[in-house]
Amino acid sequence: MIIYIVISFFLENIVGLLINKSMIIPLFFLLALLLSYQVKNIAYDKYLLYMVLLGFLYDIIYTNIYINSLLFLGIGSLNVLYNKYINNSFIMNFIFTILFLIMYEVLYYFIYIMLGLNNFNLFVLGKSILAILPINIIYYLISKLYLSKYGRWFMPELPEVRTVKNALKKQIVGRTIKNILYRYDGIIRSDKNEFKDILIGKTFTDVDNFGKWLYLKLDDYTILSHLRMEGKYYIKPSTEEYEKHEHIIFNLDDGSDLRYKDVRKFGIMYLVKTKDISSVNEIAKLGIEPDKDLTKEYIYNKIHNSNKTIKELLLDQTIINGFGNIYVDEVLFASHILPTRLGNTITIDECERIKVEGSRIIKKATECLGTTIRSYTSSLGVEGTYQKYLKVHTRANQKCLTCGELVLKTRVGGRGTYFCPKCQK
Repeated sequence: MIIYIVISFFLENIVGLLINKSMIIPLFFLLALLLSYQVKNIAYDKYLLYMVLLGFLYDIIYTNIYINSLLFLGIGSLNVLYNKYINNSFIMNFIFTILFLIMYEVLYYFIYIMLGLNNFNLFVLGKSILAILPINIIYYLISKLYLSKYGRWFMPELPEVRTVKNALKKQIVGRTIKNILYRYDGIIRSDKNEFKDILIGKTFTDVDNFGKWLYLKLDDYTILSHLRMEGKYYIKPSTEEYEKHEHIIFNLDDGSDLRYKDVRKFGIMYLVKTKDISSVNEIAKLGIEPDKDLTKEYIYNKIHNSNKTIKELLLDQTIINGFGNIYVDEVLFASHILPTRLGNTITIDECERIKVEGSRIIKKATECLGTTIRSYTSSLGVEGTYQKYLKVHTRANQKCLTCGELVLKTRVGGRGTYFCPKCQK
């Protein structure tokens, strides 16, 4: 990535010097690129957001023409909203961004003319428009290369968490904690000292889960662990060197470590008494797991008065506990329901289909050890294969396996959503 940044910086500065005779614009685009990379999210809407905010500041500081600053902020915000919530096709995002920048350059230029600061010169306007293209083309290519190599982030869902649970159960039950090392203690949400004092000397007796929460049980205490976006557990020899993002290290009595690694540091751990698990707020508010005691009546009663989309409702963990973006797309496809339908339009019969298909898909995905569509694996020697059975998720612009219509991708509740416009109603 550093090589690509250096190349893009070099090329854009050449263009900037030739066309604008200024280093300001190239540096402005480069900073937006660096910011979007630093937050570990190469998504184009993040780049656009930084570009808009930086452009706003640039116009205020560099031009002192506040109407241009507001113009950039206004048009840029519409562009970000379009790319985030209306369209998620990467090429369309790119094209729309170029159109946004051209619109801004044209309006910017005519404001200068109206203020008497410039005379109309089509050649100058053309050069200004051309100056915006290189860095965006380079960024587009970098992003496509990045996504093709690493894929997009996604949060482990119920089948993936069960896979981690089963793998951990085989490797740590019966092992006693000799020591605990914090390399970043922000993961621990209980008292840090008590966490250590209580757990050292305790033996793992079981590993369980409820939805996306892992329960690491040790006698009368349990560690509640949520992996969030990138949390992973590893079993490694205690003599092996620590990796950069291995934050919590449990030294075990057999000479191995249970290491919690989290690149984004979003994961959390609580220490609670085992008998009190069900009263912990984070657990008590959760709904029913999709393949357990779910009924059509339960689903209907939870959603039939709601103006939210069915996609958002099924992602609500207080309603159904364990569904995530991948499996909700698949369940709605199997149930023949458009993800944009409102909860109050879903019939009791459709709730029955959601129940049946939800249970079937979660059970099958669990048997397949989950879905691996980017860097996610259980990190404990197993890898999911349910991606082979995906009908719509990640299949944008490919033919529907049922009817042959092209699968579409849109945004619902801010989440990338895949569906077949013919099979789903």
